[in-house]
Amino acid sequence: MNPHAKQTCLVVLGSSEYPNCKDLSNPQFKRSAVAVREYFLSRSGFDLPACNVLDLFDGNGKSSEQINNVAEFVHGFLDKISDKTTPSNVILYCVSHGHIANDGKFKICLGDYSA
Repeated sequence: MNPHAKQTCLVVLGSSEYPNCKDLSNPQFKRSAVAVREYFLSRSGFDLPACNVLDLFDGNGKSSEQINNVAEFVHGFLDKISDKTTPSNVILYCVSHGHIANDGKFKICLGDYSA
């Protein structure tokens, strides 16, 4: 096992389908998310334990619910690490669209996005 695997978690976010903006839908996004998840779980890859992966890609919930799920997962992961002296790694992988909003902030577009 990768010596860093127990200290690492992976969160996969994004969308391949946008019901409210069909022009943004792209099946390549899903292939990318699946490939990254498989790499991190595979023995020949990063060899993460499955319990260290939160896959919300193409999730059905609202963006705000997904963000809450990420926060809960990461806090739970950090709480369960036995060796608190070793740095922990939280890897966030997001394949999606984004845009600059009117307030100048960059926004990630998840499946519930509407233009």
